[in-house]
Amino acid sequence: MTERVDIGPLALLLMLLLLVTAHTARIAVAEGPKLEVTVPNSPDPYDIRVVIEGPGGTWTFEGRTTISLSGVTSGTYAVRIYYRGYLVATRVVAVNRENVAVEIGIPFVDVVLRAVDLSGRELSGRLYAVAEPRDAYSELTVTGSSIVIRRALEPIAYSLYVEWESPLYVRRASLNLTEPAWSLRSRGVVKLPVGDLTVTVIDKQGRGIGGAQVRIANQLLTTAEDGKAVLMRAPLEYKGEPVRYDLEVTYMGYVLYRGSLTASSTSYTFTVTADLRTLTVLVLGESGQGLQGARVSLLREGNEVGTAFTDAGGRAVLENVIPVEHFLRVEYKGLTQTIRLTPQALSGEPMRVVLPVYIEIGGAPLSSLQFHLLIAGLASAAAAIAVLSVVLVRRRARKLRVVGPIY
Repeated sequence: MTERVDIGPLALLLMLLLLVTAHTARIAVAEGPKLEVTVPNSPDPYDIRVVIEGPGGTWTFEGRTTISLSGVTSGTYAVRIYYRGYLVATRVVAVNRENVAVEIGIPFVDVVLRAVDLSGRELSGRLYAVAEPRDAYSELTVTGSSIVIRRALEPIAYSLYVEWESPLYVRRASLNLTEPAWSLRSRGVVKLPVGDLTVTVIDKQGRGIGGAQVRIANQLLTTAEDGKAVLMRAPLEYKGEPVRYDLEVTYMGYVLYRGSLTASSTSYTFTVTADLRTLTVLVLGESGQGLQGARVSLLREGNEVGTAFTDAGGRAVLENVIPVEHFLRVEYKGLTQTIRLTPQALSGEPMRVVLPVYIEIGGAPLSSLQFHLLIAGLASAAAAIAVLSVVLVRRRARKLRVVGPIY
């Protein structure tokens, strides 16, 4: 008699589990090559993010400077390095059947710039600079005319603002640049809108007026013979806008111009046309003859403001005469004549000055009256001499006695 075995529920469950396990295929793990990525020069690993993208998918690693991927599929992988959120390096890596190790450094560079004017001259004075984004470099320093940005990210575009204040003119110039660090580094200089501001003072004929006083930017300049006065290293633009200067031009105390000018990097030469006159004086004698060598002086408020000498035709020219009241003084060999001149008299027509000179004898000028008196005097003297001679002859004849011959 066969004995019946009773299998409980627990034993039945165990048997089912063994049957399922016996008929399930085992998952094989493939052994592939290994890809290693190292970021060697990161100042802080927590600022690093590495993204690897390839046939097997995309992997992202935060805060790590060494990454190892084992068993990757053969193919081409793109490795991107981010520093503080900025994409700073990309490398394409080919993985075949062998392990591959790549080293991708963060491209830090030091940028050194010199601040110069439009002519390339270094600028002394207060220099200020700032660059954005601020977290994409370690520090920015300004020393003299030099700007240094340390540990800048080479491919990142920086917005650089530079400002310079003139120590003489109380004016500022500024410039904005947006360039990658590698471009700034190769540039080497920052040209600020600073240049030589030129004011030229001319008359109505276009001739330069020398000796005019130009007051601009708290400076008092004097024009050279060509009429030019130059304000060296003047700010021309500030925050993209032209720079305004107050201007006053005087000549011999007379205001030729008072106003303002607006300078920019494309406009920094200005011309002031003065209302000055030319005075021509003809110094003549009584017969209309020109008197050469006469001294012609122009006086204003008791001061001599112009001098000229007449030529062989008696002509003298005084340039750059301001249109106000003057006195004209003419001197010739002890003779002097003074004439009052009004602005209306400076119309351009020659002014005739007649001196009492009819003839010159031995270099001494004589008027017609003096000459005729001289002639009359000479005639009288000649007649007197003739009469005196007759009288003397007669007197001498009386004193003489006639004596006959003695035998």
